[in-house]
Amino acid sequence: MVMRYLHCDFVEEWPDPWDLIAENTYCSLAKCLGMCYTICMLERQDITSVSIAEIDNNDYIVQVNNGLYTLNWNVNNTVNMTLKDNQKLTRNIDSAMFAYKIR
Repeated sequence: MVMRYLHCDFVEEWPDPWDLIAENTYCSLAKCLGMCYTICMLERQDITSVSIAEIDNNDYIVQVNNGLYTLNWNVNNTVNMTLKDNQKLTRNIDSAMFAYKIR
């Protein structure tokens, strides 16, 4: 784990899933990107949306089905909850912006 590997303003420069694994360097955003790639590869009909959300403390979470499931909120659990008022989303990156990199 490193402090900064990827930047949310340069989505087009993000690695594809295989390069992400090969480079083996992970920040909070890269970890979420790996989760999103994995979920998108499942091609499940019950998953309607996947996105990476930045929360106001400069951390990232993965939201599935418009926030019905939140991953990376608590490292040990997958939770089904809403964000608290003091932890508002500051940015949302829909998987459509990077899912094309899955080969």
